[in-house]
Amino acid sequence: MKRLLYIFLGLSLILGCDENEDDKSFAVNAFEGLWSGSFLNQENGSWTFSVNQNRDLIGSLTSKEYNKIYSLEGVVDESGNFQATLFTSSVVGEVGEVTGQLDKDSIYGSYYNTFDDRGNDVIGRITTETESSIIDYWYYYSEKLDNGNDVTFYDHERYCSNLFMQFNDDGTFLDYYNLTSTGCSEIPYRGTWSVQKGYYELLYIEGGSNDLSQSDIYITYPDENTMRYKYINATYTYKRKL
Repeated sequence: MKRLLYIFLGLSLILGCDENEDDKSFAVNAFEGLWSGSFLNQENGSWTFSVNQNRDLIGSLTSKEYNKIYSLEGVVDESGNFQATLFTSSVVGEVGEVTGQLDKDSIYGSYYNTFDDRGNDVIGRITTETESSIIDYWYYYSEKLDNGNDVTFYDHERYCSNLFMQFNDDGTFLDYYNLTSTGCSEIPYRGTWSVQKGYYELLYIEGGSNDLSQSDIYITYPDENTMRYKYINATYTYKRKL
């Protein structure tokens, strides 16, 4: 009888240790990943942030209505409560904060900009593994017109060399897409990106100013090396490796 009791106690200790380890792992990793969404009320905008294994948060928030782009830096606690500070390039120091709650796959919170005295509620979700696979450096590969008769590849003389798109885990991106007729010394366009309902939203800061332009981009990934989307009258293909 004593032997059975010892065995039972031993198993209980082992299982208890495993359970504690699982709890600890959940507390550290439960909210790790890419989160993205929009504003709840009238103000038009979007946001994206990443949470790492240590629950550090980095990202960006864009108000299209007020032509403002903010950077985010913050932390998430073990329960999913998060708090992030807002920064913008036009003002020295912090200008506000974003706070809220992360659940298993959804988010609800709010932001307030103390410098401009305005704010809004934010909603969204954690992105899928496929959606977040956009975070990378992509080489321009080809442009195919809708008529299907004209495919122009990256090494064609009409293009500048080394064209690319780079998507970062803080919700920012660079887009270098130049024709030789316009000169190849221009800097890449930059802006912010977010994952919405089935599509990506890219907000460009044209020429480095706050003139934001919007386009809903439906991106597919035919294979691990390929990203493809349609824009206006053509389909564009990018590769991780050419």
